[in-house]
Amino acid sequence: MNPQDIIVSASHTIPIADIDLLILFKERADEFFQNYQDIVKDYKYLQVSFGHEPDRQVTASGFHINRHRIKGLLVDYRALQAYREKIKFMQTAERIKRFFDSEKVSQTIDINIKIWNDLEYLSGWKGYAFDDLVSILFNSQLFHTDPSKQADLREVRKAFTTDALSALLFFGVQRRAVAVRNLLYILAPFSSERHEIRIPERTFF
Repeated sequence: MNPQDIIVSASHTIPIADIDLLILFKERADEFFQNYQDIVKDYKYLQVSFGHEPDRQVTASGFHINRHRIKGLLVDYRALQAYREKIKFMQTAERIKRFFDSEKVSQTIDINIKIWNDLEYLSGWKGYAFDDLVSILFNSQLFHTDPSKQADLREVRKAFTTDALSALLFFGVQRRAVAVRNLLYILAPFSSERHEIRIPERTFF
């Protein structure tokens, strides 16, 4: 624990269901972040060049992370984004603000929400938002095989080569891993018995 951290206690009683969800977020987010760190350790030198021209398929050169590693990372990441997941990042961030009602907490969480949403350079390629690409791939290929999503997958495959799609997804997840790491840091003291979080005195993000 950094001695400069500010310990913040819950401002009011946290229902058991929300305690469980905050703890579950910590577990799933930590699993995702460890997976991400393992990949970064194994692929330290990654220089990718994209070919992005109108009326042509988006291409990428220099991306050599094993596709099975990307698939595993996305499976871990999916719980932090999926619309119906109760431990998704945005819902967890709002849950922290709700039960730890202070200006410092709100400011710190808002910084991380901004980091999570800051994917402008990765969104809009061929008209696809980053979250939509993840959802299409996850529901049509990676985990589910929803027939209604297969047409969407075919269109995505027309727009991106496999390497370009994998690279875009990895860089988006990499950006969001920063926000996930920060929320894990904030929630580190929290447990079923200890309803406290920590906020750095100085912004470390």
